[in-house]
Amino acid sequence: MDQNVPETMFKKVLDNIPIHLLVYSLIALIILISYGIIGSLLIMKLNLIDSIYFTIITIATLGYGDITPLTEGQKVFSVTLAIGGVGLVAYVFSLSISLVGQRIEELRSGVKMRRIIKSLKGHYILCGYGRVGAVVVANLQKIGQKVVVIDKNRDTIEKLEEEKRDIFAIHGDATDERTLQYAGIEKAIGLILATGNDVDNLFITLSSREISKDLWIVSRAVKKENVRRLYNSGANKVISPAESGGGDIYSAAIQTNLINVTVKHYAKDIKREMEIILNHGCWIENIEYYYPHLKEPLKRKIGTYSQKQLSKFFELMEKDRKIEQSIELIYESVNGIHSHLIAGTDKKTLYKLVEALKKENLVLGVDLSPDEIREIVENHWEDKPALKEKEN
Repeated sequence: MDQNVPETMFKKVLDNIPIHLLVYSLIALIILISYGIIGSLLIMKLNLIDSIYFTIITIATLGYGDITPLTEGQKVFSVTLAIGGVGLVAYVFSLSISLVGQRIEELRSGVKMRRIIKSLKGHYILCGYGRVGAVVVANLQKIGQKVVVIDKNRDTIEKLEEEKRDIFAIHGDATDERTLQYAGIEKAIGLILATGNDVDNLFITLSSREISKDLWIVSRAVKKENVRRLYNSGANKVISPAESGGGDIYSAAIQTNLINVTVKHYAKDIKREMEIILNHGCWIENIEYYYPHLKEPLKRKIGTYSQKQLSKFFELMEKDRKIEQSIELIYESVNGIHSHLIAGTDKKTLYKLVEALKKENLVLGVDLSPDEIREIVENHWEDKPALKEKEN
């Protein structure tokens, strides 16, 4: 068994080496040798055996001195053969060393990458790093999520590795189950299929669902007629780029780590609430305000992911009293009741956050349906006779 180890390593080193470069170099060397032999026959006036002998020792710069060029033409020929030989042999040798060394380094970095990916848990796997995939990755990184990218294009993977953007990039075919296993699919929280091939997306969805029943799978569908097929194959969400883009795929991807918390508080409590949310490593995606006389809630995008952003917001409020007054009016108009769509790194963290908010007596309900929220709003609306009179 030990005897096979060097052979296996040798095969791995040779695997994926651009052999065509070595082939071109070998062809150039054959042309140079042919030039030397023919020149030796015609210019040096040697026989075939001596021509081969003279060509080899000249290219190899051995120069035994047993065959000496006499005429100017012979000397010029010998010089060109020697210079061409030295340059070409040096180039072929250095190219071979460089390619083999590069391959060994790739194997070493691959082992390191495998160890890192093996240690990941609760990460996302993205298949297909194109324009859509780039948007998804950028949004996931913005909220501190780990992403493993799988792409067939070696140039794309090399570019990602060069940028060193904390992206774990794998050059491979995601339709191969071994590639998915390498990406840590069994411990991943979500799989995002952003390739431009519906057949590949369908096959990857089927394979992934067999591996993990609880995996959250979001797939892109190039053709609308394939949306149903992808759902049937096991995808949790299917997004058609004809109707949406990378931002919607991102929104669908993080749904597994979202929670809808209905709270009651006024503008003065915003800072404390936001500090609790941020301290738990969570963030508010948007806020929904429900009014009894409106069928759909009013939504406001928040996008506050850090304490720095929160501090900047309150600095603006202090500088401009109108901003604070407008926010106070919004909260007063809904009697302080609104819903937060909160995202976090995992469900466990979100549940801890809810408990912390409950201790502050802010929470009215968690993951309530729109009808349940409206019922709460209507019940509290009775406490606002002034608003009721205006409405009537």
